[in-house]
Amino acid sequence: MAVVSVSQRAEAKGEVSDIASHPDAQLFQLEATMKLATDRMKKIERAQRRLGKKAEKTCGPRPLHPTDWKAPAMPDGLWEMHQSALKAATFGDVTGGKAWQPAPVAEWQARIDDERCAIQAVWDDYSRKRTQAYSAVSYDDKEAEFQRACDEEWGIGMQILAVEAYTLEGVMVKIRAGDRLGLENLAENDAYVSIAADIRRIAGEQKPVSPPPSADLAQLDVPRDELLRAYSEWLHYERQMLMRDIYPDQNMHEMMRYVPASTRSSLFHFPLHNDPRGTWETIPSPATRALDVMTLAGVDLKGALENGGW
Repeated sequence: MAVVSVSQRAEAKGEVSDIASHPDAQLFQLEATMKLATDRMKKIERAQRRLGKKAEKTCGPRPLHPTDWKAPAMPDGLWEMHQSALKAATFGDVTGGKAWQPAPVAEWQARIDDERCAIQAVWDDYSRKRTQAYSAVSYDDKEAEFQRACDEEWGIGMQILAVEAYTLEGVMVKIRAGDRLGLENLAENDAYVSIAADIRRIAGEQKPVSPPPSADLAQLDVPRDELLRAYSEWLHYERQMLMRDIYPDQNMHEMMRYVPASTRSSLFHFPLHNDPRGTWETIPSPATRALDVMTLAGVDLKGALENGGW
């Protein structure tokens, strides 16, 4: 989801100094640091791709891989001879190394074995040349550098998820970090837990964590459509958490088939056993929760909600 961040809007207006006093200034700073790490990682990746192409050119055409080679079918006449001999052979003949096959069958099998060995020999020679070519361009050294860059990006992303967000803009920083790291493909996704906790706290379900004294959430200039998109994105993450709760043994792609996007809205809100908020059917609907979120951020959507405006 593309949402213009507070930092981007402030820079466009020449109000960079205001970012430092924003409740989620730490998240904006970490996001900027993560972007630098991501850019560095992509730069190394592009360089690696060029090195790989350079190395491949020196190896010549890639030969057939031994696992892709398929032995031809035995001719019908030889197959009948083979089957007749097999029926007449004893277990000791077959396992003891005795020449029980008819000569024409054995000769055909020997030719097939020679062809298999030739395919393997060509591949082994190509593999040696390829290893030498990659070593000549120091590919492995660059690969280690790329891995360090990946680890750096991952570490910053984990720092972002560990920081509490005070505003929806801060939540969006976390969402973008999760997308950048591809966390939606992981069965155990801390991003879902972290983001849901932030939104619930902002909406007033938990005791709010006091932001810096200079911050005033009611004065945030956040466009209505951005707030709606942010809330919609939160519902997406809540849906992922719901699926994990209902189908703990399934991977995320499997669960997507079981809980469609049109699932009843009340199912997004995870009541626990003896939950004081109520049951699956009685806890606040997304519309009620959205009103809490938007009101906290300084936007009154009550009229729009009552008139079915979104």
